[in-house]
Amino acid sequence: MDNSAEFFKMKSKYHEYQTLYMDASEPQNGGNVGSWIYCSDRNIKLSGNLPGNFSICKSEVAAITKALNDIKEENIKKSIIFTNSLSALERISNSKFSVKNDEITMLTMDRIKK
Repeated sequence: MDNSAEFFKMKSKYHEYQTLYMDASEPQNGGNVGSWIYCSDRNIKLSGNLPGNFSICKSEVAAITKALNDIKEENIKKSIIFTNSLSALERISNSKFSVKNDEITMLTMDRIKK
């Protein structure tokens, strides 16, 4: 099954859930990376630049963290987050990270546990 078919299958399966999309990108002119979150169900559109030491992967993790914070703050009971960053998901699921190595990943891992 290709990625788009899998995506639409997931969208259909979780149609009652608040859907959040996120992505990160590095500008072509070489500035800082940025990330964005979009949720059409709640009319949420957030974007911003991140510190210069953030990689694309770390920016994706930061966007996931922001989405998790918004879900908690808004008391959303059913939500699903879509990201195209396998590396961010692998990073979050890796228990070998420590705060000393990557604070944003540890924060995300902690937020998921709650």
